[in-house]
Amino acid sequence: MPRCYHNPEPWGRDRSAAYVTVSEATAQMFDPADPDRPVKAFLEEYQTLFGFGPEAITNATVQKRGPDPFSWLA
Repeated sequence: MPRCYHNPEPWGRDRSAAYVTVSEATAQMFDPADPDRPVKAFLEEYQTLFGFGPEAITNATVQKRGPDPFSWLA
């Protein structure tokens, strides 16, 4: 019978991008204080898949940050 695994700390102890979907080395390339660090690290790691890297969001204009207060959807 398969067992389910639930990680109580899905973003790690410091809520960084490390150890989830990218390597620690890739996560360390970005400032820990940057709120877009997980996304930038993900794009850096999978640049060949998407065809662009973290520069796509570095130069982007942020229109909304965080979930909608009514639906909790981003």
